[in-house]
Amino acid sequence: MAFSTKERTFTLDLLSYNKYKTYMKYDTINQIFEIWESVPKMAKETGIIQDTLYGMKRRNSIAHWHWETIIQAAEKRGVTDLSKEVFSRLVLKERAERLAA
Repeated sequence: MAFSTKERTFTLDLLSYNKYKTYMKYDTINQIFEIWESVPKMAKETGIIQDTLYGMKRRNSIAHWHWETIIQAAEKRGVTDLSKEVFSRLVLKERAERLAA
């Protein structure tokens, strides 16, 4: 199907918006924890020790070496929009807020 330049630009803008919207769905680390009903349930599904998860939740920070494990466990729950990019954005957001304070 042939698209005019205007339609093609709109499509690209819509794709960019959808990607942006996905990133913005997770505005805090706590929202990632909310994918699971509880920390013990998250621990069971990720294989990460409960105390480690409670510490990350309390610090509002998830160690980068756990990102892939959490992403894979979330995918098994049907969550397909969690990515390393989302984690990276949250880290940058947290650092910017800390510097601004």
